[in-house]
Amino acid sequence: MRPFFAIFFLLSVAIQLHASKRTFRLELAVNEEISPENLITVQAGQEFDLKIRIFELPEDKLITKYKMMHMKAMHMVVAKKDLKTLSHVHPTLDMMKGEFKISMNQPTDDPDNQDLPQILSEPGLYTAYIEFSPKEGVTSPLPESSYFQIRVLGETNYTPPQEDPLSSKGTIVKFFNQDGTKGEFGSKYRITLERVVHPGCDGNLIEFLIHLEEYKVRPNPMGDPIEGYIAIYELEPWLMMHGHALILPEVQNYENIYFEHMHAMKLFDSNTLKFFVFDRKRLYRGINKLWVQMRHEGIVQTFHFTFDHKYVEPRTQNCQ
Repeated sequence: MRPFFAIFFLLSVAIQLHASKRTFRLELAVNEEISPENLITVQAGQEFDLKIRIFELPEDKLITKYKMMHMKAMHMVVAKKDLKTLSHVHPTLDMMKGEFKISMNQPTDDPDNQDLPQILSEPGLYTAYIEFSPKEGVTSPLPESSYFQIRVLGETNYTPPQEDPLSSKGTIVKFFNQDGTKGEFGSKYRITLERVVHPGCDGNLIEFLIHLEEYKVRPNPMGDPIEGYIAIYELEPWLMMHGHALILPEVQNYENIYFEHMHAMKLFDSNTLKFFVFDRKRLYRGINKLWVQMRHEGIVQTFHFTFDHKYVEPRTQNCQ
């Protein structure tokens, strides 16, 4: 194995989503009432308790023991079909019953579940992706995954996501307010997405570089205050990492559900979060949306970018 390919392989082991070929069945209950076929139906903004039990097939055995992943027994990502909203939350495990529970659309004091009060506030079709790691059976260093759908009743108009405009350098530069909403020049954050493709022999390594800046007004002993964007070097770890990122495609094939969940640590002298994906034609060719989460000044911030992924053929030289 060539050293360059070996690096790709090791990175891909660290970041690919699916841990094994184990298969699972989900049992979902809304306010104690079991919902059929991996689908729950609720009203927009409806407060309800969701319980999740996971059974391993073909034995249909209830899983009761789970390993912690980034301080949580389960990570759940809930995304609207048009990719306008995304929530990253963490159901609580009842170890005696072997079930997870989470209170949807309800206030919470849990800083790791800050998205819960507004998680299903708009009508439409949502997909909930879950990651978990059973303690028993064929273990893997990577989490297992599954999904279910949530139909929020009410009138809705589906609008396909649109690619963010590219700068002259091929990057995407966006401004965000302190509450994470869309901003403009002079808003709290200026965040730049840079994508770099490294062709390999059996696929490509794709770097997603997130450059972080904040707007500051600094005193100037020589005259007027200095205003402008400066690099953000100070981030606080959230769930053991400086950065969390998720990629979802515009179109989902529910026979082969896909999303990418990545993590990054930031070097102390850098304002860049570096995420990696090893792409063997797995990353959806077309419109994808990238969400990046980090904790800055005590608040978990979420920034998003929509990009058009075009697959680059792997290199063929020096691959033997």
